[in-house]
Amino acid sequence: MNSNGTNPRILAFEIDLDSNFNNLILNSIEAMLLPGSSECRKISITVLETENNEAWIDYRDTGPGLHEPIRYPNRVFEFSFSTKADSTGNPIGSGLGL
Repeated sequence: MNSNGTNPRILAFEIDLDSNFNNLILNSIEAMLLPGSSECRKISITVLETENNEAWIDYRDTGPGLHEPIRYPNRVFEFSFSTKADSTGNPIGSGLGL
């Protein structure tokens, strides 16, 4: 339920939403636990309803943001794109994309 007491409609499978939010939250937690990250750790998820009864999801965290080497930030939304790597540099992220 949003701030005006209504429930915006979301046409999606629950498992898909679960997978996406699980991925977002895990990424946030991993980033916030990195050395040098802020002591203030917060994740905020707000669902907003537009005039067209669409749901907009505002997701924020206090993590450090995208890694510096990412030249094109929209790549994080591409399937199989990941910046996670093991100690030898091999990619290990799921690359689910945001």
